[in-house]
Amino acid sequence: MQPDLSSFDDTSKRLKISKPTLRRLADKGALRTITIGARRLIPELEIQRVIREGVGTPRPRRARNTKVAAAR
Repeated sequence: MQPDLSSFDDTSKRLKISKPTLRRLADKGALRTITIGARRLIPELEIQRVIREGVGTPRPRRARNTKVAAAR
């Protein structure tokens, strides 16, 4: 039985992240991929792990409307 595999395009849409970000995660080993011929694919179990656990550290959010807040 062949495991369920997804392309980078499909996975980036599912995870709502860009393809370059997805490739960076795969290149640094934070996301496991399988290579078949010239194609790199992501196993469904790996996608589920990322949904459940996440990967990496989120960037801190910048405060918005700082000019408006300072003017008050």
